Amino acid sequence: MEIKKFLENKILGDKDFFKLNRNNISKNRQPVWHAISLQNISSILENMTLEPHTSQRYWPDGKRRKENDPDYEDSYWMYGWSTTRKKEYAMGWNGIVLELDLDEISNRFQIKPFSWNFLFNHKTNNRKEHEEFIVSSYVEKSIPQMKKEDEDNINKLDDLYDKMYLETDPLIKDSIKKQIEDLDKIPSWMTRWQSPHGKSIDLKTCLNGIYLDESYVSLCGKEDPVIKSIIEHELFKGLFVSPHNNKKINKNITP
Repeated sequence: MEIKKFLENKILGDKDFFKLNRNNISKNRQPVWHAISLQNISSILENMTLEPHTSQRYWPDGKRRKENDPDYEDSYWMYGWSTTRKKEYAMGWNGIVLELDLDEISNRFQIKPFSWNFLFNHKTNNRKEHEEFIVSSYVEKSIPQMKKEDEDNINKLDDLYDKMYLETDPLIKDSIKKQIEDLDKIPSWMTRWQSPHGKSIDLKTCLNGIYLDESYVSLCGKEDPVIKSIIEHELFKGLFVSPHNNKKINKNITP
């Protein structure tokens, strides 16, 4: 079938979209939806894995805190993936949406439900979102603690440089130099915080569908290599139209 005609047949209205999902999802399986940017989808589909880049706060005492809480910044961090039970929210967040089998994922990962409007102070107008956060790992350190580690390492480096400058024994000097090299290899707190933590999701076991915002096709063209790889993927289910996507797509395709 000509690709233009194929895409026209794949554009889903609201009723078509929901009907398609009702027909494709077993009554005993729970779907969640994960939005992906255009620049990341190629490597994800090529490797069929999702790395745990997303971080969320948690507190050692198990409490949930708002931004105006004095202990808010002392949170630890968990890493994983933000998914939502509301398809509409995922479609407005980014132009590529993955349909994932939550039941399959829960066999390997812990799932934590969130309602993000609770986590912000009363002055912030956040609409309620039903999120399922898939946890890959926990990091029992706060950002202030990680910053303090960097400060301590800088002080250690200063002391070691002073010692190396004054040391005359070649063997001891080499030992100090090795300590300096090891400290220099430690990434900054920001790099450590932003890096993925934990195991990845194997999409071969839990990916049930791929959806693409129609405006991506209009802007990039149906012959664009990335667009073409999506619509030719065996799990591609169709196009959707998002009223929130005009600004998002321009941000995604900027070099």
